[in-house]
Amino acid sequence: MPLIINNFSGNDLEYMINNDIYQNALYLYYDSIEELCAYNSGKFSSLIRQYNRFNPKNKYPKSAGIPIANRKKGGFQKLTKQISAYIDLAFNDIQELIDIYQYDNIIISIRDGKPYNQLYCIADDVSDYILKKVNSLKLN
Repeated sequence: MPLIINNFSGNDLEYMINNDIYQNALYLYYDSIEELCAYNSGKFSSLIRQYNRFNPKNKYPKSAGIPIANRKKGGFQKLTKQISAYIDLAFNDIQELIDIYQYDNIIISIRDGKPYNQLYCIADDVSDYILKKVNSLKLN
């Protein structure tokens, strides 16, 4: 699977989307569970939330969110059944987007082998689970 990994910031990701740096790519961003279906522009990597499938202006979604936090409680500190269920739902949605829109690339921000976000600290088992899910994505 063509997977482009770097420690991209939200500004980097938005620049790449707006300038077609990687045409036909799906950009993954980190988000809170409360805003997974939102389409307003957020902070840091969720700056690109506005390009997701929930924005009625987007006929071709270019971004999708991965939950890593609860806005009130902060970053996920342990991989529980509930948290893995949130992550699984997001990755089911991501795989569905890949199947429908036939993306050529998946872009995700990872630093030192961990999901890179500037807002929330997350536990290692949550990071590992997210990376496992990323590596299980299949491009057609």
